[in-house]
Amino acid sequence: MIFIVRKRALGDVIWVEPFLHYIINNNKGKRIFIYTKYPQVFDHYPYRKLIVQENPKWYIKVLIRFLAKIKSNSCYILDDVYEEDPQKHFLQAFYDRFNIHDGYMHYPSLQHLLNAKKTVKRKQIVFHVNNTAIQLYRKIHGVNWGDIFQHVHDLGFEILLLNKPEEVVLQNKNIPITFFSGSLQELVNAVNESSYFVGLDSGPSHVAASLKIPSLIFFGPVKPEYRHFIAEFRGYFLQSYCEKAGCYHIQPKWEQVCLLHEDQSIVPKCTIFNDTIVTTSINKLISNYEV
Repeated sequence: MIFIVRKRALGDVIWVEPFLHYIINNNKGKRIFIYTKYPQVFDHYPYRKLIVQENPKWYIKVLIRFLAKIKSNSCYILDDVYEEDPQKHFLQAFYDRFNIHDGYMHYPSLQHLLNAKKTVKRKQIVFHVNNTAIQLYRKIHGVNWGDIFQHVHDLGFEILLLNKPEEVVLQNKNIPITFFSGSLQELVNAVNESSYFVGLDSGPSHVAASLKIPSLIFFGPVKPEYRHFIAEFRGYFLQSYCEKAGCYHIQPKWEQVCLLHEDQSIVPKCTIFNDTIVTTSINKLISNYEV
């Protein structure tokens, strides 16, 4: 038996897939258990001896702790691995923790979550433009999303918004917007059927990049090259200039703050954009990645 543990978050758990692929190929026939808060990431995964659960039973927890303590090659606890070794690609940190030198460095495969029927592309852009995070560095600031949606609508695109209605201020814009509500598998297929993705560095952005959907992804203090494979990525990254760029990667885990200001209520400059930058970048994305 082999145990893999990565509890959260969604994007991080998605990046377990290439690691799992490597473990399967090097341990043919063994039962593999994954414990995560997002078991749906591995629904319909093409390995019949894979068992995915949210929480192990108490005696399995004891076994996992023991195997981890003796550094057994049948136990891979991926929690906090990247957080403790953040100056490299997320996936590389997984491999390095367990001295794996021939690990697969590619985007996660989400084929197991796609519908069997042939994909019919819609003239639609998926947006995921803010979240409920407390940290200001995890948000997009300075953008009037109502005007951006109006611009996209005027270009003839439908809008699928992954945010809840209360998370986005539209300033009385009367624009037809579909708010997504569904399972992870439905999300993966909705993104796959869309023309483009625009949004935060977050779980849905990793879905889009893994599916090769042309994307415009906003970054703050995190370096895009530590989240993506630049040569394979289809689209553009938006990140405003800051003299402390990449500061997320040089701070102790879970203690990330803006290094420019002691007052953490000041919006980090790396996260500030404007409508002109966003509309110009969307136009460039559509022009250079015609679907």
